[in-house]
Amino acid sequence: MIFAKDTQPIIEALKKKYPVQSGSENLDLGGDLHKTNENLFISATTYIGKTVRKIETLLSVTMKHYNTPLATDDHPETDDSALLSDHEHSIYRLLVGSAIWVIMLGRMDILYATAVLSRFAQNPRKGPIEWLDFLVT
Repeated sequence: MIFAKDTQPIIEALKKKYPVQSGSENLDLGGDLHKTNENLFISATTYIGKTVRKIETLLSVTMKHYNTPLATDDHPETDDSALLSDHEHSIYRLLVGSAIWVIMLGRMDILYATAVLSRFAQNPRKGPIEWLDFLVT
């Protein structure tokens, strides 16, 4: 990602050193590349769509749409619910890992919620999964 008033000189210098596919609208790691006359923008639209379909297929569920990543009354640090099973634990890690990659692709709005949930990735409990309330069977 480039943060500068004038990005073109930086982009031109990178093109000289590294191969850049011109005209590509899709990056290999799930990011989308959008070009204007002067700038390149990356988004996570393709990655999010593929990941949602993968999770829905893997878990046989339908994910809900939310406008906020974490409710204000969620406090996973006080949760004393049962620990997740090994299978549920791997799903938890998949969700947190996918969210981390979405952040890397520019979705900073989910950074705090992901950081809160990733604190418990070594020994997660059922509470945070239930609080997410994103699965409907």
